[in-house]
Amino acid sequence: MRYINFLLFLFITSLLTLCTPRDIRVGSFIYVVERENSTLAVIDIENYQVVKRIPLEANLRHATIVFEPSLKYGYIATRNGKLNRINLETKEYDGYIETSKNSIGLAISQDGQTIAVSEYEPGGITIVSVKDFKIKQVIPAKIGNNKYSKVTGLVDGPENSFICALMDSNEIWILKRENPVDPESPYKITHKIKTADLYPFDGLITPDGRYYVNAHFKSNILSFIDLWNLKDRAEKIDFGKYSKKTPVKMPHMEAWANADEKIFIAANGEPLLHVINAKTLKYSHSIPIIGDGVYTVVHPFQKEIWITFSGESDGKIQIIDTRTEKTIKILDVGKKIYHLAFTPKGDRAFVSSNATNELIVIRTYDYKIIKRIPLNSPSGIFGVWRAYQIGL
Repeated sequence: MRYINFLLFLFITSLLTLCTPRDIRVGSFIYVVERENSTLAVIDIENYQVVKRIPLEANLRHATIVFEPSLKYGYIATRNGKLNRINLETKEYDGYIETSKNSIGLAISQDGQTIAVSEYEPGGITIVSVKDFKIKQVIPAKIGNNKYSKVTGLVDGPENSFICALMDSNEIWILKRENPVDPESPYKITHKIKTADLYPFDGLITPDGRYYVNAHFKSNILSFIDLWNLKDRAEKIDFGKYSKKTPVKMPHMEAWANADEKIFIAANGEPLLHVINAKTLKYSHSIPIIGDGVYTVVHPFQKEIWITFSGESDGKIQIIDTRTEKTIKILDVGKKIYHLAFTPKGDRAFVSSNATNELIVIRTYDYKIIKRIPLNSPSGIFGVWRAYQIGL
């Protein structure tokens, strides 16, 4: 009788497995934004195939995805103020909630239980519970009578905190739960720190969770705060003495390269790569590059940085050795390179070529293009491994 029950158990288990509409290879897929189509392309990176397109309620300019640590859901904030959710197991759209009229970014807390969305209109932070996918709190960025600041540069920080910048009041805010370990605990603003210049825009947190750095519109100054030693005003890095041109805006800072004791920053507007000492956060020197750099992305082994360009060098990728600071290779891959991402172990790089409508796969050890996958207006590239990295 026991043997029969065991066979029955195996039969039922097998039947349930066959009937379950999901692909357990959650880590075998990347998600690529097809900006003009308002769709998310699901790419099987083992077979290099588009397995599905997920339509979203979305304006996908600047769209970014965060993932739960459980890898059950992914979340996309959009420029039309809708926080979309996708099921990573079934690869299906799972609805949206409206957080504002215009969202610019999002972050997920260290414990994966809370989503924060940064809003342009009306300005503020919207706190969403992962557990029930509902808005739990709205924190307005009020700066005067019926006036609100745009909020940008949002990242997750230590102890389930969030850090952001207020563009119109020149402040950096730190938000923490009243009880850091309780996902139901409300968030409050614990610090308001003045920036080193006007109009803070993009922001990043260093991989050690210590420094938060902001760029500014029409400025050669960066603001940074030491989260281990908080002050009332941000420190500054001034490129004014080292740059001939002042950029209209800095590239998105998520793509700045932090390798060992160096931070590499493309000097948008001139062919230079600025190098900052990551320990002292002081300007060190600049490296000549082939054009107007946009994205500067570090390889997971930190031995190389890969730089993309706008202008005349658009479509090229310059690869530089982080130790010698010499050029290793210049690749010609496509046109309007909107994003570049590596696999966690760095064996492949994925490049979105917007103008040629393709995702380009590069084998990194010999820099060979091994696949071109047709897509519609591709931009952001997101692997589920981002769930385990701070600031992503």
